[in-house]
Amino acid sequence: MVRHSPLILLTIVFMFVSMSLPGTAYLQQGAACDGCSLVQDALKASDGLKPGMSRKDVEAQFEPDGGIQTGGWGRYVFRRCRAIKIEARFTGADEGTGAAMLPTDRVLGLSRPYLEVPFAD
Repeated sequence: MVRHSPLILLTIVFMFVSMSLPGTAYLQQGAACDGCSLVQDALKASDGLKPGMSRKDVEAQFEPDGGIQTGGWGRYVFRRCRAIKIEARFTGADEGTGAAMLPTDRVLGLSRPYLEVPFAD
């Protein structure tokens, strides 16, 4: 009679049970995900923004986040999900002056989108 280690038997049982459970920790390839489409929309919106565009162009898809911001720099949240953010640098005002944030200010640079809890004033 062959005697198997309890650890080996337990490992084999665990493998069979985990393979037979539907919808385990991984999404099946091609499965629809509401959150994924929202993230894709935010990525498309941020990819469409380029240096030289106006602040008004940024604010068509993103709105200013709470907290302190200046005319030369701004943190924006995606209008459809306030946890998705970008940061933008603008012309028209010196950093740190607190100057007005004009819709005609031009984008100098943009961050990649990131996730963060929205700020509140």
